Amino acid sequence: MARQQVVLSAAQLRERLRNGYRDTLEGLPDYAAKDWRVRLIGSIAALLFSRGTAYRMVFHGTFSEIVKRDLNKFCYAARSTYTPESHAQTLRNEGRRQVWLRLQWYLNIDEKAVSEWNEEDDF
Repeated sequence: MARQQVVLSAAQLRERLRNGYRDTLEGLPDYAAKDWRVRLIGSIAALLFSRGTAYRMVFHGTFSEIVKRDLNKFCYAARSTYTPESHAQTLRNEGRRQVWLRLQWYLNIDEKAVSEWNEEDDF
């Protein structure tokens, strides 16, 4: 039996994804459902790998340690983001912290290094 090509438009795929993962594969032939899963997993892995590689390339080098230490302090890595005087400032601080957490996740920065940076106040 010849395989028929299964093509979904972006709108159809979005609609199926909104309805949940199971609905996304419903109505597709078995081989197409399996191929779809493999392509999706491959795309996610490629995106994460390329983004992580890009972060490591930018934050690896002569001045990367200085920049990471500065961002550690600027992004509230080891202190509370709460500012009692201003709710808006608290939200800005929390946004900075989210940036730090993203960097930490992509660069695999360990907690030991962060605590060492926070103990040194000379920077």
